Amino acid sequence: MLYRDGVYYYVRRVPHDLTSLYDLKRLCFSLKTKSASAAVRVSKSINQRLEDYWLGLRLQNMDIPAIQVVRASDAADDATLCLAAKFRDWCIEKIMGIKTVKLVFASVRAIINLAIPEEGFDCSNVFAKTYFPNDDSSDSRQPIGMI
Repeated sequence: MLYRDGVYYYVRRVPHDLTSLYDLKRLCFSLKTKSASAAVRVSKSINQRLEDYWLGLRLQNMDIPAIQVVRASDAADDATLCLAAKFRDWCIEKIMGIKTVKLVFASVRAIINLAIPEEGFDCSNVFAKTYFPNDDSSDSRQPIGMI
């Protein structure tokens, strides 16, 4: 930490093995506090987040031993598709109409679509291509009349 003009600043060198990813050699920015205890608390939090982030970068660049012998399996995809179908069937058993089930799936699909890139997963959304049977029994709603 650096104390300048009554405000604490966070200062830390970028690790040597990660300097190619940064335009500068050290991080320096205001912690926006004049309190020493608050500055220590915030800087510890920043340190932890940086260490986690840098570990992720290092793991991405790491070679995986014997990766060539790993076989891609369709079993995991089949299991997740089965899970989506079971959820659809459970919703229908709860006496939800197909339109309601589709609405529920739209919400779940949106949440999963947001989570996949945010968490850095390399997968597709299994809720995106779920089959829904036709619902011929539903009556269309009549408009409410004017009084």
